[in-house]
Amino acid sequence: MPDDVDGSLSLIHSRAIELLDNFLTAHPVPGRPLSDDELQPYRARNAVSGWRIELEFSGSVRQIDFLVNTCFPYSPPEIFLVGKPASLEWPNIEENGKLCIAPDNTAISSKNPVGVANVFLLDAIELIHENTTTNPDDRFRDEFLSYWKIHATSNIRRHFSLAEPNPKSRRITIYHGDPFSVIADGDDALTTWLTNYGIPKPDQGFSFLHGILVWLPRPLIPAEFPKTGLDILRIAHRLSVGGRAALTSIDISNLRYVTVILGSSTPRGACFAGIQVKNPYSSSDIARKWLSNLKKKFREQIPRALILKQFFSENAAIECFNVDRADHSWVHGRDQDQRQQHLANSKLSVLGCGSVGGQVVRLLAGAGVGSLFLYDDDLFSWANISRHFLGAQAVSKHKVSELGGEIKKNFPHLRNIIPISRKFNFGNRDLLPEIRKSDLVISATGNWACDSFLNDCQL
Repeated sequence: MPDDVDGSLSLIHSRAIELLDNFLTAHPVPGRPLSDDELQPYRARNAVSGWRIELEFSGSVRQIDFLVNTCFPYSPPEIFLVGKPASLEWPNIEENGKLCIAPDNTAISSKNPVGVANVFLLDAIELIHENTTTNPDDRFRDEFLSYWKIHATSNIRRHFSLAEPNPKSRRITIYHGDPFSVIADGDDALTTWLTNYGIPKPDQGFSFLHGILVWLPRPLIPAEFPKTGLDILRIAHRLSVGGRAALTSIDISNLRYVTVILGSSTPRGACFAGIQVKNPYSSSDIARKWLSNLKKKFREQIPRALILKQFFSENAAIECFNVDRADHSWVHGRDQDQRQQHLANSKLSVLGCGSVGGQVVRLLAGAGVGSLFLYDDDLFSWANISRHFLGAQAVSKHKVSELGGEIKKNFPHLRNIIPISRKFNFGNRDLLPEIRKSDLVISATGNWACDSFLNDCQL
């Protein structure tokens, strides 16, 4: 490596900007260098040089600022629309006016800065033309979550979803903990996930609330994003299948708020968006008086439809939040791996959980195998640390129990991780009936006697 690396890189940086300046100022649609004052708003993005270019689209003129930062030509240029449209009016444009042409980590040729600039400039022109001449709704729907994140300004704790991405509106179960909340299809699935994750189960059991998942046939566009509880009711009634019935499936009369999850499919997989609807009668005195009057009127049997209408009213404030999927289909393949349903329902037995077996188990869990039965009777020792992915905390403990616990914590959505602290051999042949139920048996014992016995069993 040369002694003066910094000097050489500085020359490359300066030369690239010089070539870019020559290209943009001599372009058929020429750009002019930005003044220091014009460049100032972009300094926070480490911009060091920029050019303003005027482009004509259908008789109107649009201006863009073409910027490079301190890492150019190793980092891609950025292009900003001057006089940007209102937030969420155009797709593929950030709130600060940046055109979403390519990810920030896009690999570019540092040897051809002019060629890179030309591609980015043409893409920017095409994007602006598309936004000024075509209907943006389909593009908004394809990137629904990107625009929901802009709309969702709430600081509500993070929400993880285990709910299956099937097109059905339904009641869901919710756990609120610190620092996150978890959504699932039912108490059992949620309890299993929390236990696997390592959250201590109280003596009286976990405390859950119920919410609603409203499934939409297609994602909302920004103009349809809800702003009040009444908007949620309209979305459930008019845009979803079964949304109205789902909303009436829980008693919300005594709740301070209700959680509604909007679900839909996109080309990149199913997506979820969260909304917390606040009870407009959340004040205890007002709520008691309101419920008391209704009970008198309806003789204690208040129609849920009426409560729903009062709860999801124009006066009901909402908070929108993001939902991160943590279900099997998303974790293992982001909804694109058609094999996952088969793997999730598969059962594998691994005999021996040492340096080889431990890694095999980790790979099987990562592949999405839903049921893993692990057999080993050894204790973990200091000499195992260099070969096994378990660490010092597992020393002097049953290897299989520690391995099972680690897999559960890292893959809490997997249904059955069963550690069995017994060796598979002739003396423990009572293990055979359970092992025979496996779709596949993997022997990683490194023991010829065990393998011979396994073969003789014709498993």
